[in-house]
Amino acid sequence: MAESGLENSRPEFRILSENDLDSVLELEKESFSTPWTREQYALLLKAGACRLFGAERDGAVVAYAAVSMVKAAGELEIYNIAVRSDKRRQGLGKELLSAVIRAASGLGIGRAVLEVREGNAAAIALYESLGFQRVGKRRKYYTEPEEDALVYE
Repeated sequence: MAESGLENSRPEFRILSENDLDSVLELEKESFSTPWTREQYALLLKAGACRLFGAERDGAVVAYAAVSMVKAAGELEIYNIAVRSDKRRQGLGKELLSAVIRAASGLGIGRAVLEVREGNAAAIALYESLGFQRVGKRRKYYTEPEEDALVYE
C-alpha cells in the first residue's frame, strides 16, 4: 500500500492563540471526559496564566499542549496535552512536549510538573520517556470517572 506524503509530513510547532481555540476545543472534547471550555481558555489566555503550543500539519492543528510557565518560580506546569486520535502513536505528543520543555528551558525554567490519570498508561509512558518521575499521588483528583492523579516532575 502506497503511503501518502501527508502522513510523513513534519509538523510545524507554533504558539497558538485565541484564534485557534476551535481546534483546541475539538481536541479537548475528543481526548478528555471533562474538557475545558472556551471561556476557561479565554480567561487564562487573557490573564497570561496559560500558553498554548500546537503542532500543525497541512494547516490543521493536530496536537496541542496547554501550560503555565512561571519564570520567577522556575516552573513549567503542564495542564493538558492532546493529540488528534488518528495521529496518536506516531511520536507527535513527544515531539510537542519536547519542544515545550526546550522553550521553557530557554527561559531559564528548570522544573516541570504535571498530573496524569493513574490509568492513562499511554500518557504515563510518554512522560516517563521524557525523564519525568512520579513524585506523588492526589486521591480522587479526577471526576467522570473518578480516579486518582499521579504527580510527575
